[in-house]
Amino acid sequence: MRYAGVLLCLLLLATTAHADMKITRLRCEYLENPLDIDSLHPRLSWESESTMRGEKQTAYQVLVASTEASLKANRGDVWDSGKQLSAENAHIAVQGIPL
Repeated sequence: MRYAGVLLCLLLLATTAHADMKITRLRCEYLENPLDIDSLHPRLSWESESTMRGEKQTAYQVLVASTEASLKANRGDVWDSGKQLSAENAHIAVQGIPL
């Protein structure tokens, strides 16, 4: 089954310090900005960059929403991973409603 609709994700990271950390290279099934995917539970990956030496990701939260308005309201109406205490940043499978 292919998912060709709009799928928006917001990734929130917690870090060991509160410096400027940014999320880069967001990917879904190894692709940046795919137009469609053929997985019911696609895997998400990202990289993080910081200006502070030694700063690293200690947790993440992924919100998946059907509209940009839901994301702006911090509401994952498709899936909300909840805060995950993990440094993982690759192969995070979207759960909840099969896409």
